[in-house]
Amino acid sequence: MIHRIIRACLLDGNLYYELAEDQRATFQAFIVVLLGALSVTLGLVFGAAIEVDQHGKVLIATRTIIVAISSWFIVGLFATIIGRLLKRKTRLNYMLSSLGFAYAPKLFSIFVAVAYFSDFLALVLNTMIVLAWIPFNVARGVSRTIDMPFSVGLWISLVGLIATIAFEKKLIELML
Repeated sequence: MIHRIIRACLLDGNLYYELAEDQRATFQAFIVVLLGALSVTLGLVFGAAIEVDQHGKVLIATRTIIVAISSWFIVGLFATIIGRLLKRKTRLNYMLSSLGFAYAPKLFSIFVAVAYFSDFLALVLNTMIVLAWIPFNVARGVSRTIDMPFSVGLWISLVGLIATIAFEKKLIELML
């Protein structure tokens, strides 16, 4: 699994073909999504949210884990539907495997903890990870999984990112 995480972070497109053939890959992808959520949580708790009380930190962790798992599933379902509409052979479990590993760069979100030292550096790191590396990786994974051009994967990735941001915003409103 660690080898696959490294390959996903290095944008190895062949990884996604491999994942489709491995029955255990969906569970491993779920673990990657959870580790990514924990990484984001730790980055926030020891960074920008260091002054937040225990209750606030629990809310941050809960929200981050719910959003990570939900967005993984929602984007996976959306990508599977698009793949089927485009007459491609795709299954939800294959798409979830690809997306889980495509989210592997989220593991670097723990470095957002530098927000405690430099808000600018944290913003740059978070922007590079969340708005560049992950969408690019998701686009590559989706396009390989449904055997379509990269542009289709990028479109699905960007729609997924927007849906995730909207979902997180609604969740924050509900939790406050």
